[in-house]
Amino acid sequence: MKSGILAINGHPVERVRLNAYLFSEDARTTTYQQYMETLPDGRRNLVLEFGDDQPLDNTIEFTVPPGTFFMMGDNRDDSADSRDSTSGVGFVPRDRLIGKAAFIYFSIAGQSAARNASLPSRVRWNRIGLPLS
Repeated sequence: MKSGILAINGHPVERVRLNAYLFSEDARTTTYQQYMETLPDGRRNLVLEFGDDQPLDNTIEFTVPPGTFFMMGDNRDDSADSRDSTSGVGFVPRDRLIGKAAFIYFSIAGQSAARNASLPSRVRWNRIGLPLS
């Protein structure tokens, strides 16, 4: 990552700025900048960022060992992923991947939700079972 732009094998990934993304929860709205990234193989991903000057927007160059994967969240400035040595994610061994995610199994609102997971008011019922694209 250099100034918020993903580089793969030393080449910056194409990124097109889209409209802002507003996330509202508990009477609070967070504004993210939304981008469409096009990876070298042509796949496109929506990416959210607070800005290009966040702690993980400028990283060292990673060399991914054979048989492992580098994981990076689509909410780039609010993801625990392989970029963050304190996240516990690191490089993920191939044998830890057991299938492709196909749908949302469970969804809870907010970071504080993990502490209150039993509260039905925090469950985002409308997201459960939605297919992933």
